[in-house]
Amino acid sequence: MPTPPPGSGRMTLNVGLAAGAEDLKYQAKYKELKRKVKEIESDNDKLHFKVLQAKRSIQRMKLERASVSFDALNFCPFLC
Repeated sequence: MPTPPPGSGRMTLNVGLAAGAEDLKYQAKYKELKRKVKEIESDNDKLHFKVLQAKRSIQRMKLERASVSFDALNFCPFLC
């Protein structure tokens, strides 16, 4: 069985462990960032829906205001 060069086996093991620890650290960070992105996207979807509802409500109020104004003109054309 060939013997590795002096000191190479121990150093490789230490570097391998350090690289593995770094990988675990980055995997944990990746998962946390992915969770945050999903949370932000969910919040964004909720806010987008609220904005759409507000726009519809404003449009409906504008139509009602125009209708009320038109009805008022038809009701009293000489008084207004």
